[in-house]
Amino acid sequence: MLVAVGIALVPFVYGKYLEFNNKDPFDGSMNIYAARCLLNGQKLGTDIYVAARPATLLVNIMGVALFGYSELGPKLIQMVLQIAALGLMLYTLRRLYGNLPAGVALILAAFYLSCPPYAKNGNVKEQYMISCMVISVCSLLLYLSGSSRLWLIVCGATAVNIYFFKPTGVSAIIAALVFLVLLRIQGVWSGRRMVRDILLMAAGVVLGSLPLAGMFLWQNQFLRFFKSFPLFAIKPLLAITIIGMFIYGIVRYRLSLYQRMIRPLRGVRWSIWAGGGIALILMYIGCVICLYIKYHDTSFNFIGEAVWARCLGWIRHQLHLAFQLDILKKSGYLAGSRSVADFQRLWNDVFHYYRSFVVPIGLSLAAIVWWLGALIKKCSRKGRDNVPASQDTAGSSGIADLRERVVLLFAVWWILDMLFIWISPRSYVQYFLPLNASAAMLTAYVLYHCRNRPMGFIGVFIAWVGVELFLRWIIPAESFPYIAWGPSELAGEGYWNNLAGLCWPLPVAIVLYLLLTGIGKVYRINLRTVQLIMIVILGSFWAWGWNEDNITKFKEEIEKVKKTNNGDERLFWEQIGDFIKTNSAPGDGLFVWGWMPGIYVQAQRYCPANYVADANLHTEMPWVLRRRIQRLVEQLKLNPPKYIVDPQFWMYPYYTNALFDLWPRWLNRQRIQFDLRMDQRYPIQPGVTYCTLEEVDTYQEHLLRQIEQFTFMVLTRPQRAGGALPEETAKRLARREKVRYEAVLPLVRFVMKNYEPVVDNAENVIFIFERKMDL
Repeated sequence: MLVAVGIALVPFVYGKYLEFNNKDPFDGSMNIYAARCLLNGQKLGTDIYVAARPATLLVNIMGVALFGYSELGPKLIQMVLQIAALGLMLYTLRRLYGNLPAGVALILAAFYLSCPPYAKNGNVKEQYMISCMVISVCSLLLYLSGSSRLWLIVCGATAVNIYFFKPTGVSAIIAALVFLVLLRIQGVWSGRRMVRDILLMAAGVVLGSLPLAGMFLWQNQFLRFFKSFPLFAIKPLLAITIIGMFIYGIVRYRLSLYQRMIRPLRGVRWSIWAGGGIALILMYIGCVICLYIKYHDTSFNFIGEAVWARCLGWIRHQLHLAFQLDILKKSGYLAGSRSVADFQRLWNDVFHYYRSFVVPIGLSLAAIVWWLGALIKKCSRKGRDNVPASQDTAGSSGIADLRERVVLLFAVWWILDMLFIWISPRSYVQYFLPLNASAAMLTAYVLYHCRNRPMGFIGVFIAWVGVELFLRWIIPAESFPYIAWGPSELAGEGYWNNLAGLCWPLPVAIVLYLLLTGIGKVYRINLRTVQLIMIVILGSFWAWGWNEDNITKFKEEIEKVKKTNNGDERLFWEQIGDFIKTNSAPGDGLFVWGWMPGIYVQAQRYCPANYVADANLHTEMPWVLRRRIQRLVEQLKLNPPKYIVDPQFWMYPYYTNALFDLWPRWLNRQRIQFDLRMDQRYPIQPGVTYCTLEEVDTYQEHLLRQIEQFTFMVLTRPQRAGGALPEETAKRLARREKVRYEAVLPLVRFVMKNYEPVVDNAENVIFIFERKMDL
């Protein structure tokens, strides 16, 4: 066990080394900036709008309050949570499956949760969420395996915070609920015990919500917190539970209820029944009148229509509050994102990232198939226990049953993690972190069985190869079964030779196993020694064969950090932040257009507007963007910042639209073509010059027309990732992009009128504009 912990510490420590030595110019810095503003006295929802989830914001507030205006505090809190989660995972899996499976699962989780670029630069909401998921599930399993009931309180306290870090974390909660329902159906979870356990978990939910409630109360936003999903869901869940328990009681104790309640009611006088009935009718008439007054409907069907409309409106409103279902609105995040994305691009991105996790995906599939096979075999034998006697010696009979049943929880959790990645039409690298936690739990189950059946490792290896082939060669198709075998160009040159090179340890391991087994029988050597040698061989094969790319990423990132620490490299956005900090006073103000809020933190300056940064303006509906720009310009006019920075960075939609330049530029001196770019990585061409405000007014239609043409050209390129879009779709998106850029023009005019470029030649990749002296 100590060896496993030592091995797991290697990737974990390297991952923390990278996190603490890399600054995140995006989400992490935005969280830090928002926390500092709130600690400075600004109010959430009025002075500043924050995209961070409530729990993420709270962690950042705590980190900044304790360790200052930097990412150090939140990253330390994240590290403590991860250590607690991994330690609890090790303890739980060791109790269920033994030392070896638990140790390997720990190594796998530590490696993949620390692997760049998926772990990013720390302070990522997914990492907080994963820690809560692991702690919640492990707490539930520890209680079910015979530990203290206090683990249920821990389970509830961490479960409620999963959603407040990120909604997709409900995969673990759903899996736990499915598992508990199965236990109730099987009679393992008695009715009395169920009520007691639910109350304990509810107490944990209340305790886990108190810190967040305190934060919202501090910000005068308690009503908003009360309407959030986890707390709002308690009301209908409590009502459903009470009704279900009542119905269950009637069915279960119908005779007792009849004797105790129905018979005595027969003695009630008829006049009392009549009076009660009349009272109910009058109450109903009163409700009808109230609805009539509210809806002002004179038709005869106003009663049913009003009630139906009221119910649908309430359900719609509560769903939006509960899940923030922007898909119910045409201007929502998901709807806007899907309008500029396509399934082919999403498929390519998701499968590309899946290829970095062939090992955990293969192990998870092998575990699920093994469990299903054992379940089918058990059912075919009419419920006889199919667990070998040698496995029951690892723990009590209760734990022996639990270790098989709990695979359903792990499987549902992992499948949902795999599916939730497809919700968003854009796949960021950190979205793929959660599947590794659930995969580590399934890995323990596989290794537990392979410990006594080493030939099972062949099935694991086959799963790895199958996953690799599927991810590499399968492409989406338009007809059933909607997948097809892709062309050979997808795999790349030398693919089969590389795959054959990865397969050679398997026959070597089989030969060694048979040879060592024969030697063990002759010389009476313990077969566990043979199994240990096999596991070491296959484990080494996994580490250096199937994860060569991941290990290479580790090495490359470590070399980058070393160069940065030695002063050889310094990111340009950090240089911009240092420049602004040196050449301005703390109260001068700063506005960063686009999505690079790290400049705020580096410069230690604050924005006079409540919308500090936004990466999704290319997905907003034009009328939403126009209203936001209007409000932004008004706020900037009231308190003009000394510097405005255009970092030329938009994370979406996949660099296929022209950047929203705050200061348009001519590509040549003939005043014919504007300089339009998709990404700051595209260099500024020689001869580029800034436009004047008069030229923008004169050539506005020319500029908008070129933006439309540029967007159409990019969307219909055969080289576009995901392939060229149909012409009609590209035309529609190009026209929308033209209208969106037109909505940004008031901000462009404000900048050009009141500011001047810091660098005249406009050859830098981040543009800085300084306020004019006479403003």
